Amino acid sequence: MATLKQVPSAVQRLLGNMCYGKMGAAIANIAAAKIDALTAVVATVGGIMVTVAAQDELVIAALAAANLPAASGANYVQPSGLTGFYVQPANTTVYYVFGVIAAGTVLCVQGTYDGQQISPIGYTALGKSVIPDVPDGFTPLFVMKVASGGATFTPATTALTGIATFRDVGVLPVDSTF
Repeated sequence: MATLKQVPSAVQRLLGNMCYGKMGAAIANIAAAKIDALTAVVATVGGIMVTVAAQDELVIAALAAANLPAASGANYVQPSGLTGFYVQPANTTVYYVFGVIAAGTVLCVQGTYDGQQISPIGYTALGKSVIPDVPDGFTPLFVMKVASGGATFTPATTALTGIATFRDVGVLPVDSTF
């Protein structure tokens, strides 16, 4: 019998990494960098069913997807080339993908902004304001778009009111922006 690991196509393997519900992500009642996702969902991570509990006041800065299990890449860095989050500059748009790993832990991948100097594993490139790819073993639950406007956005402290838009997803969307 074939297993998901033996499926050669990334597109086909995607079917083993899906969210089967809508979390209803929104800004938490506290006007800081916190998010509520008040509906529990079921997702598959590598073909394994995982129940994701409702999330109350997720602190963005505490969710950096740097502590993934070894099968996903223990040395995973964000698309920016960092292990943690950077402060998003004024007048930029960055997409944040919130997802779950097989242990049921919710984590976040912070994308890049147009023209950002990034150094992912041995080379320098320019970032792009699009929904970022996610590592193996990470199933997307929802995407947050932050358009910073005239001020910087610090994932640990800056209020999301007026700058954040959310989309619940089953897999990463076909469109790279919204």
